[in-house]
Amino acid sequence: MHTRSKRFSSIVLAMSAILLVLSGCSYEPAYMGESAYENVVIIGIDGGGGLFKDGDAVIDDFKDFFGTSDSSIGYEYSCETPSISAQNWGSFLHGVTPDKLEVNNIKIGVERFTNRKYPSVFQVIRNADPSCELASFCGWTPINYGLIETTAKVHKVPDQRFIASIYSDQEITDLVCDYLDTTLPKLLYVHLNEVDETGHSYGYGTTEHMDAIKTAQEQALEIFSKYDTEKTLFIVVCDHGGTPDGEHGGDTEAEMKIVFAIRGNTVNPDGMTGSFYPRDLAPIILHALNITIPSTMEGDPHTSLFND
Repeated sequence: MHTRSKRFSSIVLAMSAILLVLSGCSYEPAYMGESAYENVVIIGIDGGGGLFKDGDAVIDDFKDFFGTSDSSIGYEYSCETPSISAQNWGSFLHGVTPDKLEVNNIKIGVERFTNRKYPSVFQVIRNADPSCELASFCGWTPINYGLIETTAKVHKVPDQRFIASIYSDQEITDLVCDYLDTTLPKLLYVHLNEVDETGHSYGYGTTEHMDAIKTAQEQALEIFSKYDTEKTLFIVVCDHGGTPDGEHGGDTEAEMKIVFAIRGNTVNPDGMTGSFYPRDLAPIILHALNITIPSTMEGDPHTSLFND
């Protein structure tokens, strides 16, 4: 009896420990209230910096789209340190600084994201609205594989272990537009990769790089045309810039400057005060959707950006 009692106690203690661990890994509750937006669409232009130097590669149609009375755009915001893709897209999606996520370009291509302490904006929306549609189309596949949780149940194109790129940006755009013909997700993220590839090949700020940026803007506008401007929050961001010799990862102005553009029926064009960093994006989206922002998110929701 004594031996059995000790074994039973050990089992109870082990089960209790497991329950404690599991409870510590659970997500914070997320609640959703009434929102002015049915849909949010983010276009991420990799390597576009401030498009490119203080907006000098911005096309007229893009200026017009983000030049309305319900828009805000800035070309001189700063990316996170280091000025590298994995760290910055991670901050955009998870609302924290890169050191919290401990990700890099190689890791996210081979490991799934499982850190429940720092959920992505997709996961928080899923927790608040279990039946909603969520989607992510990426020119650079590691974002889908290693930054967006499988538990968020996001429609991912593609979702494969490390293959740097499967689709061209135009193929991604066509796939997105075909998808939007039948489905308008609550949150759509689209990553365009060829601007960064061109920057690495020809140098950032070169004619070739600037032409790629202009093409990416046209592709973004093509995707935006599928949405109702009265019901949608439109966002364009870049993760970093780069140098004329095709490098990034440092802290020079050319590498660190990024654009943040937003348009929606409650956006205050004069409401963006102070700095914007990638970690601010997820809280901004959750605030716009009236969904609880997790306490672990470090970004600023910039509530003054909205006429709530």
